[in-house]
Amino acid sequence: NLKTRQHIRQAEKVYSVRIVEDPNQFVEFYLSNIKTWGRTNRVEFANFPLVFSECRARECGCILGAFDKEGKPIAMTFLVWGHGMMFYLLSTRSFDIKDQGAVSLLIWSAIKKAHELALILDLDGAYSSGTVRFLSNFGGEIKTRLIIRRSRMPYKALQVLKRHYAPDETHRFT
Repeated sequence: NLKTRQHIRQAEKVYSVRIVEDPNQFVEFYLSNIKTWGRTNRVEFANFPLVFSECRARECGCILGAFDKEGKPIAMTFLVWGHGMMFYLLSTRSFDIKDQGAVSLLIWSAIKKAHELALILDLDGAYSSGTVRFLSNFGGEIKTRLIIRRSRMPYKALQVLKRHYAPDETHRFT
């Protein structure tokens, strides 16, 4: 889409995209943005530095950040990959400034990174028609995923049992 490309070109003039080496910088930026927006954080970050370190050691993850000319972070995303797929796992952007396409630039950078690594980029998380329209401007294939937002007690109980008694599959990721 021409409009999306224009936003990315404009953002490339205003922001620089680079890899963020310090996971704590991502966590602090994420939590600051949540607080500024007045939302409740639902992500547990206690183990994030360790998870990030393991991803870096296995060359299966990175944090990309868009920074303004003064080096201030504007947006960041945590990308992970494996088994032929890259996931746009967790992202955040500054809410106290007028965004000039930083998120579009990060998505475009993730697309290029996935292409460089010969991976399929999964931009999971499109919950609204506006987000779907935005993401569809990048091309690719849109697939429907069913998400359960509310459930009754029998389903909740089944999920608890499944988590408690399911076989340990952590060996698949070593």
